[in-house]
Amino acid sequence: PFDFPRQALSGRIVLRTHGEQRRNFVPAAGLGNLVGWWLGLARPGVLVANAPGKEEMSVYDFARLCATITSARTGSRTEVVRPPPPERLPAPFEYRARVGGHLPGPTLEEHGRAQ
Repeated sequence: PFDFPRQALSGRIVLRTHGEQRRNFVPAAGLGNLVGWWLGLARPGVLVANAPGKEEMSVYDFARLCATITSARTGSRTEVVRPPPPERLPAPFEYRARVGGHLPGPTLEEHGRAQ
């Protein structure tokens, strides 16, 4: 999904799969702040942690969001093309972390519109 904004500029986003897979999106600013905090800790050992974002959506929905934002900015239609889903979709993926809360940062839509 990382190249969807670039693909959208060509007027077409092409997915390699059906796109029903769900992803957790983590704001870069929030991740940077977390890494800075970790580096500032003065304790020995290794810290292993998840860095959950507050937004989850399917790969297809993310492609549609990129297409919508690009179409609004360029005034041209951006289409999303994907192969049909299999007859039987795999079990859904649910992201959970042992620690509470999410990394701070803009919403995915705010981030996309700011680019």
